[in-house]
Amino acid sequence: ADIRGFEIAPTGQRIVYLADRDQDEVFELYSTKIGGGPSVKLNARLRAGRIVDFFLSPRGRDVVYVVEIGTFHVFSVPIDGGPAVQLNLRGGRGVEFDLARTSIAISPDSKRLLYLADQEVRDRIELYAVSLQGGMAVKLSPPLAALGEVYTGFQISPDGERVVFRADPVLDHVDELFSALIDGSQPAVQLSSALVSGRNVGVRFHISPDSERAVFGADQE
Repeated sequence: ADIRGFEIAPTGQRIVYLADRDQDEVFELYSTKIGGGPSVKLNARLRAGRIVDFFLSPRGRDVVYVVEIGTFHVFSVPIDGGPAVQLNLRGGRGVEFDLARTSIAISPDSKRLLYLADQEVRDRIELYAVSLQGGMAVKLSPPLAALGEVYTGFQISPDGERVVFRADPVLDHVDELFSALIDGSQPAVQLSSALVSGRNVGVRFHISPDSERAVFGADQE
């Protein structure tokens, strides 16, 4: 069997890896104690598609993995084995995904997954949060115009309370900066001043270590 990527859990007790143990070139997700012992297969049966990436929760209790079946779908499973739960909308169009991991993130408290998807309207990319245990996702981004979208590269604040992201909700390609509570309990708040056509918030922004402020650049004058 070949192994394609592994990660050690933050607890230091288990290691998670992709391997083609059962069928050549069909890589599935396994977990084993770092000191040795039997491995546990984590993913649900792959009737089609392939696992393209996986993430360990910061507390090391859960594994989130991404399956490509034409589109990308996200699942969560306990690190020591158990039922896998699909986190994005079943029967939906899938989530945005890239190997740079700029469109999916687990909250610091390991309770939620944040992801980008055109879950409601085709090609309208919006930001969602869902419990790692499954359930209904909540939309975090503001209402978007017909050509609006949320961009990759959102950031979760160090305290895990908020997410900061760029979007063009009103005018196409007029990128503005927003902040939202990751539990979706309040509407998103715009952080940047209103911009005119042709002006944008820069791609790079930073959240202060105390989670109180966001620093960004913009050509707004």
